[in-house]
Amino acid sequence: MQLSFDQIVLSPGQTLLFHDINWQLFETLLQELEETSATRLSYSKGYLEIMVPLAQHEYAK
Repeated sequence: MQLSFDQIVLSPGQTLLFHDINWQLFETLLQELEETSATRLSYSKGYLEIMVPLAQHEYAK
């Protein structure tokens, strides 16, 4: 069984953390999420953090 990225549901303010993620997968995820501006991704040393900011943090934009 394979997990599809669109199966993950995060509410504003929630965070997901993955480990053992390579740079190529990170870039693929960035491309998939280009249209979803509310989702933020950060990557460091094999760790990938996916978060959805609260609406108040997005208001200034």
